[in-house]
Amino acid sequence: MRRAPSIILLLASLSPAARADTGWLDRFDLDTGRTPRKPREAGVVRLQVHGEYQLRGTLSSDTPLAAPLSQPGATTLGQRRYVSHWHRLELRAQVSDKVELVGQLDMPRGFVGQTTRGVGLAAEPYDEQNPARIDPRWLYLDVWTPVGLVRVGHQPNHFGMGMLANDGDHPSLFADYSRGDVSERVLFATRPLGASSPWAVFLAGDVVYRDANASLADGDRALQGLVGTLLGDEHDQLGAFFVLRDQRRDRDNGQPAGATYREFLRVRALDVNGRFHGRARGVPGFFFGEAEAAGIWGTTNVTRTVAQARTGEPERLRTFGAAARVGFAREARGGTARYADVTAAVAWGYATGDADPYDGVTRRFVMNPNFNVGLVLFDHVLAWKTARAATAASDPLLLNRAPPGVDRLPTNGGVAGATYVNPTLVYRPRPTLDLKAGVLFASATADVVDPYQTAVRGSYANFDGGRARNRDLGVELDGGVEWRVPLDFGMSAQLGAQAGVLFPGKALADAAGTRPAPQHLSMLRLGFQY
Repeated sequence: MRRAPSIILLLASLSPAARADTGWLDRFDLDTGRTPRKPREAGVVRLQVHGEYQLRGTLSSDTPLAAPLSQPGATTLGQRRYVSHWHRLELRAQVSDKVELVGQLDMPRGFVGQTTRGVGLAAEPYDEQNPARIDPRWLYLDVWTPVGLVRVGHQPNHFGMGMLANDGDHPSLFADYSRGDVSERVLFATRPLGASSPWAVFLAGDVVYRDANASLADGDRALQGLVGTLLGDEHDQLGAFFVLRDQRRDRDNGQPAGATYREFLRVRALDVNGRFHGRARGVPGFFFGEAEAAGIWGTTNVTRTVAQARTGEPERLRTFGAAARVGFAREARGGTARYADVTAAVAWGYATGDADPYDGVTRRFVMNPNFNVGLVLFDHVLAWKTARAATAASDPLLLNRAPPGVDRLPTNGGVAGATYVNPTLVYRPRPTLDLKAGVLFASATADVVDPYQTAVRGSYANFDGGRARNRDLGVELDGGVEWRVPLDFGMSAQLGAQAGVLFPGKALADAAGTRPAPQHLSMLRLGFQY
């Protein structure tokens, strides 16, 4: 299970009622090797400095992609080898037991190696080498008052499993985290029935700095208000939150200089999530599970048909996604250390798809890119195919035949319009060594329709020109090893490798019905946590 969501930890800090300790440890599921943060203490002034440096060397197959009209030779991604890295620095300054300042910064981050081509509309296109970028992630102030907690500033946005809102700071079994959702936010959290009550509520108002649908730096002005509730704590809880969002952006309409139109997105979202764990009877270990479901509905003119553009009628949004995961962790001991020597789990997910991008209703649900599922299909192959489709649809030779809002097509690694089953197994022969494996079965939840191929061919087709009705996305096999080396002062080093191979299904076949060769990705991993 991923590290407890930040909003859950925030609410847990409001002194909930004590509960019986079952002995569960988060590392039974996923051991991140991170150095623990010290909690607030009365009468203490403290500065904590934590962080990590991560280095990755990636080798992959050169993913086949549909060539843009102006680049007929660009039939692949063009990238097979590159090295990426990031250093994440976190500062926590406790002024008193009532006031704490938290900051987080990625500096540097970036990559060197081969670049991509024709995927410029991806969130991170890897088309220009830059190993020294800076990402100011968090800077917020926590103030504990007699009636609750007030958090103000540049802060992460993460709820539940991270399927919808994800802060990009939660490690997963395979793949990596990046970027993340951040808002300029004022948040108030409290326990209305008293500090000993397990029930908590929170209210917040945001100016969205960055998420899957908006970027303040790119001109999006997204305001949102949210209200949420939680019953329980970070290990056993049931929670929900509701979001009301108004987003706008001025766009050039391609007419004479100075002519613009205003994009808008007005949506509501409801997210329900929960998690549990419990000690098994008869065997040393724990059952655990988590689930999340979210619906988004509203209107927009970001994606609309030609007829809608003429009449001013907005596009309707009706999307839904859900994910769940259950498993068992067998408890073992290595000296004085408690750990799980075997952790087996099965994950399932569902995201609505959109078989007709021209019917006036958007139905495609896109899970957050940091909600990682597997290593190759969603995080690599479909991420680049959707980015190429969006970029190719913006090709000037297409004469504006692609629908507006095609820049929202890239999934950036998120599960979109698909359902999957993903059993995984982690074997730990010793507390610091993980051997892990997974199998991913996936299919589309609606016909796979690429707006670019549809515009070029005049009929519905998938990302490679094949039959849109084929929904089998394929089978993926993943494996990995990770060794955490404990160091002094709670620090640790990490050495490991991951690899995956995808056997594509018919949904990835071309116009002749030919499926691409198996797609693979392997990654060497080196990290240092402090």
